[in-house]
Amino acid sequence: MYIKLAILTMILVFSAISFAGFEGPGTTLSAVPVNSINDLDDDDEVILEGYLVKKTGKEEYLFKDKTGEIKVEIDDKKLRGITITPETLIKIKGEVDNDWFSIQIDVDSVEIIKQ
Repeated sequence: MYIKLAILTMILVFSAISFAGFEGPGTTLSAVPVNSINDLDDDDEVILEGYLVKKTGKEEYLFKDKTGEIKVEIDDKKLRGITITPETLIKIKGEVDNDWFSIQIDVDSVEIIKQ
């Protein structure tokens, strides 16, 4: 009986820990305009809403919103076989990749907002 109670207690304690985390200012990301990307640091997480207007290389695209354009890198597997045209409004989540000579977004996920 005591062993079952001890096991149940451990399960409850460890499951409560897995749901712990900070909630408050700075934890919710919202879409940012392309023209503000230069003000961000390397590896900052971003959300962008706009359009893929051109494929510029293997897994590299030109992304555009109403404020400007930026290069994005999207692994083929992250597109999950979805079809995107230059008229497809999308949301991308990723990180800023800011090296010495260029800045681009390494995309983690792509979501269609409007086909």
